[in-house]
Formats: sequence, C-alpha cells, structure tokens
Amino acid sequence: MVMAEINQLQPGLVQQFQNVIQHDRLSQAYVFVGPRGSGPSALATWLAQRLFCTNLQDGQPCGECDECRRLLTGNHTDVLTISPEGTAIKADAVRGLKEEMSKSGMEGNRRVFIIEDADRMTTAAANSLLKFFEEPYPGMLIILTTTNKNGLLPTVLSRAQVIQFPAPRRGDIEDQLVAANVAPSLANVVARLTASVDGGVE
Repeated sequence: MVMAEINQLQPGLVQQFQNVIQHDRLSQAYVFVGPRGSGPSALATWLAQRLFCTNLQDGQPCGECDECRRLLTGNHTDVLTISPEGTAIKADAVRGLKEEMSKSGMEGNRRVFIIEDADRMTTAAANSLLKFFEEPYPGMLIILTTTNKNGLLPTVLSRAQVIQFPAPRRGDIEDQLVAANVAPSLANVVARLTASVDGGVE
C-alpha cells in the first residue's frame, strides 16, 4: 500500500531518492515538508523499506520479504518512529530516541529514525535532538516530517536537508478516494477540501 501510494503521489521524489541511494549520496538527516496527504510519512516508510529490503524489484522494495513486512507492522528493530503524544512531542521521547541512536543496529549497521509532525516538538525536545545533528552516529538516518516547516527551530532546519513535497493533483486524490469506496460525486467535492485521503474518507 505504501509503495503504491507514494509512487502515485510523488513519483519524482521516489526517483530522486532511488538515484541518491544508488550513488551512495544519502544524507544523515532530512526534513520532509508538505501538506497532509502529499506523502511525507509514506516516503519516509518507503525509504526505510528501500534500505532494508532483501528482495529489491527494479529499485523498489518488494513489500513481501521479512524486512519489509516487519517494517510495515512497526516491528522492525532498526526502524523507530515517534509521533506526538497528545499535542506535543516532549523531551523524554527524544531522549529515548537518542538512547536508541547510540546503540548499534540489531541486525546490521543501519538504523532509521522517523519523527512525525516534528513541528510539534517542544523547544526542549528540539534542543535535545540537536546533539544528533552535531555528532551524528555512523549508519544513522533521521527523517522529520511536518506540514509546517516554520514550526521547527532554525538550528534544526540548518542541519538537515529540506525536501519540499508538492500538493498532490486533485484528480489523484479523487481516484484514491473512489478506491477507498467514496462515491465519485462526493470524492470530487472532498478532493477540493483536503489533500489527505485518510482525512477525506473520515
């Protein structure tokens, strides 16, 4: 589902990261910025799958191997995702993330950390995260997703590569809504109100 979703939403960014990985030019930190429904979280998951998949198909993760399956179910020991608890991501969550970062990979030399809605980190949490950017661990990749880049500290933004996600085309949103069993006439209206398929279905 993730692969189909992100390849439809952001084929250009998928191709960009395929090239980056192929030429071993992956940065250690990224900020994925885009409106809800544009795919930052899906691309973060795709990227983790791409790095761990044991059965790549034309540069794409297979989605079927043990690595892919465990990642999609949130059970991969070397991929950790944190998101807001309530309204914020607090310093304790980031400190826990940093402790995990300091450990070597359980099954290899690569670890991926994803912070969703990173603009909702408290100032203390964001400052706590800066140590990673200043003293990155080998083999670590950290991805922050956000709809509001200005909600992140400038010191965080300056230490990561910022990737801007264009809003998905309305026709693509309509197609995905219809595929999710929304009536075509209603999908047309909903696609004008939101770029998020999940939000539109709700």
